[in-house]
Amino acid sequence: MLATLGLGVLIALPAVLVQMGVMAAGAALGIADPASPQTLVQSAFTAFVVAAVVEEFLKFAVLWWFAARRDAFDEPMDGIVYGAAARLGFAAIENVLYVFGQWSSGGGVGGAFGLALVRALTAVPTHASCGIIMGACIGVARFTPQMRGLWIALGLAGAIGVHGVYNFGAFAMG
Repeated sequence: MLATLGLGVLIALPAVLVQMGVMAAGAALGIADPASPQTLVQSAFTAFVVAAVVEEFLKFAVLWWFAARRDAFDEPMDGIVYGAAARLGFAAIENVLYVFGQWSSGGGVGGAFGLALVRALTAVPTHASCGIIMGACIGVARFTPQMRGLWIALGLAGAIGVHGVYNFGAFAMG
């Protein structure tokens, strides 16, 4: 469990690097604004493609290629537990980076605390919910080989969808 949580933290660096590349590609195509999304199309691209797709595929990799291969992953319900663990590890480091960024860019202690509170009440439950969705599907996929592809696709689509909708709301409002 701790290794899965730790891998959730560690995938934050590759996530940022891949997201930078995807954002640059989107900017080159005119559908992304690296400074901040200005239109609904830019917000949707950033929310769904840059953030949700990239992050959820990396979290899927931790869940499917690491956690689901462990002997302790011995029943479908384990997918939910390991899925939530990977995502909460990721959420922890992501929140630290966002809050530190707010503080260091002139937001001060008050701005950083406010952002930490908002993220604790919204981003953390969203990450956990995506972990539960994907984890439930991965748990079934692990023990239902004849429908594995369908369950994996459902888990990815569900997590990407929920994550993208959350981010889109945040980006569109900003």
